[in-house]
Amino acid sequence: CLLRGWITGSLMEEVLGLVMGHDTAAQVWKTLTGAFARESKDREIMLTRKLQLFRKQNKS
Repeated sequence: CLLRGWITGSLMEEVLGLVMGHDTAAQVWKTLTGAFARESKDREIMLTRKLQLFRKQNKS
């Protein structure tokens, strides 16, 4: 209950609606990772590519 409260307390209102009614921290976490994991992975790939390009440009 404490962990669930901490997680939901840190969410923006727009995201909070996704997890309303969830009883456990595990349910909240599963919903959040399902909603944002793909977006996060895409961002990770994009940032990795930018970093590689930056390093390549600085070697020249």
